[in-house]
Amino acid sequence: MNNQRGSGSRPSAKGGRSSATPRNARTRGTRTHASEQPRQTRAASQPRRATNAAQSRQEVRSRADQAQRPRRPQRVSGGRVPANASGKTPVRRRPHDEARSRDGRSHAHQRQAAIRAHQLRAVKQRRRQLRWISLILAFLLVIAASLWLVWFSLKKIEEHAAPPDPARAFDPVPCQLDFLTTELSREGNTGGQPIAISVSVKNTGSKVPCSMETSASDFKVTINTGDIKVFDSETCEAGISAPRLLLDKGVTTTQTFTWNGMYGGKMCGSNAPAAAGSYVANVYYMGEKMTEKGLPFQVFSAPVPAENN
Repeated sequence: MNNQRGSGSRPSAKGGRSSATPRNARTRGTRTHASEQPRQTRAASQPRRATNAAQSRQEVRSRADQAQRPRRPQRVSGGRVPANASGKTPVRRRPHDEARSRDGRSHAHQRQAAIRAHQLRAVKQRRRQLRWISLILAFLLVIAASLWLVWFSLKKIEEHAAPPDPARAFDPVPCQLDFLTTELSREGNTGGQPIAISVSVKNTGSKVPCSMETSASDFKVTINTGDIKVFDSETCEAGISAPRLLLDKGVTTTQTFTWNGMYGGKMCGSNAPAAAGSYVANVYYMGEKMTEKGLPFQVFSAPVPAENN
């Protein structure tokens, strides 16, 4: 029994040592495994990370390829419909293509903005030029009006300040047709007998006396029946004797031209009495009519003398 207790309770030294050695060995082995475990974990995780990176790169490449490929049209009932309303299959652009398109649009907008700005500047410049031109013209008009007003005022001052010249008031001027008022009258109406045409002329337009030329070519009377001229005072030398008349303002002069009642013709040499009918007398001064309608009158036939038995 003692042997059993001894063997059971007290192990031998050799047995104790031998039994201690495995314990230490197991402890050291356990410690060694614990220290090497992180290295094995890192070594095992590195292939996994490489595999994940390769998979992610493959996914990115596949997505890029899918983005570059044209989108297939959708299928609906009744046929194939394009992906967009315009009938074209949309193409996804790359980021650098989109950047280029945005840059192109921005440059186009900048050019359009520059063109609009240039046009606005040109319009403003034209308006400015027109404004300056209008101002210059207005200034010139004001200066011209001022000069004319000064000249007119000085002229009026001289007219009122200077005494009238008595000799100038009697200095005659040539009579103009606008200065004269003319009236015609007649005496006699029998063919073959003298018919007097009286011409009354009055100076109504001139402030000073006017001289009227009364030569046979300047102041004359004609008588017509239709288109036929039967009397011309210049041709028949039936004018007035005075070569010139002086007409003061408001003065009237009456001159008489006598027609012998014969059909004178162009040379005033016929002895045939004027036939009965309608005649018109006109008076001329410096080659112009002094009246618009002239003086219409009637001529009657001369009485036939009675025969003596």
